[in-house]
Amino acid sequence: MNYTATKHSTVEDKNNFKKQFIRFVENGFKWGDFTNDFYHRLMTCFGHIAHFNRAGFHAYWFQSSEAQLRWVEHIIEYVPVGDPAFTFSDVETDLRKWLWESGLLERMEADKNVATEAAERAELARLQAKYQEKKS
Repeated sequence: MNYTATKHSTVEDKNNFKKQFIRFVENGFKWGDFTNDFYHRLMTCFGHIAHFNRAGFHAYWFQSSEAQLRWVEHIIEYVPVGDPAFTFSDVETDLRKWLWESGLLERMEADKNVATEAAERAELARLQAKYQEKKS
């Protein structure tokens, strides 16, 4: 996609953010990919707030699979605002589309369902064993 430069960011800056965003997601939201520069740009996009600092932002959105799923849902549901000559709304639109088309949301939801079923089956087995012991 052709992006629009802003007063403080070039088209190359926008392309680099897109590449870094995709790498971060594809690598599993790793701390090592969550650089200061990436954090400072991401916290100004998609309606995010700073969460006090980089570590707090990462902990809130990426520390667990549930948080990561919540973040992906947030990005996909977010409606970019602002003029691309003043914001990264053009990149946000492109990244939302990429996330949606990647199928990541569906894979994450399926993984969550598998984990939930496994936990529930384990709890069922524990309870059955507990109450079988009481019958004996």
